[in-house]
Amino acid sequence: MVTSKICNNSLEAHKENIINTLGYEFKDESFLLLSLIHSSYRRENQVNIDNEKLEFIGDAVLDLIVSNFLFKNTEYSKNEGDLTVFRSKIVKEESLYKFAKKINLSDFIIVSASGRYMKIEENVSVLADSFEALVGAIY
Repeated sequence: MVTSKICNNSLEAHKENIINTLGYEFKDESFLLLSLIHSSYRRENQVNIDNEKLEFIGDAVLDLIVSNFLFKNTEYSKNEGDLTVFRSKIVKEESLYKFAKKINLSDFIIVSASGRYMKIEENVSVLADSFEALVGAIY
């Protein structure tokens, strides 16, 4: 599906690089590729795929994982309001950006040619959103 829309000789190497970086073997590598396709690429290349739906799923998965952690750790689980505050401090754009930077996610994001020229793959929100999409792909 994805590979038929994005054809180039380095696609396999691109996949292998991120798999090696993450140390995670994907059950379906098409989700990995989909998680890396920024909407600018979709618009510029007139394809109907990008990472936005996986970003939606990844956001929910991260909320669930962090909520579960906070719930199980009594030092955080005072009441529902406190849990919400703690979760929002953890699952926020700045934190996700830092995780994305730690794994050099900007090296793997597939953006439009004009986006690459403007270095949008280094943008805080683009990296945070791409990290959420990657989590969605892993899920």
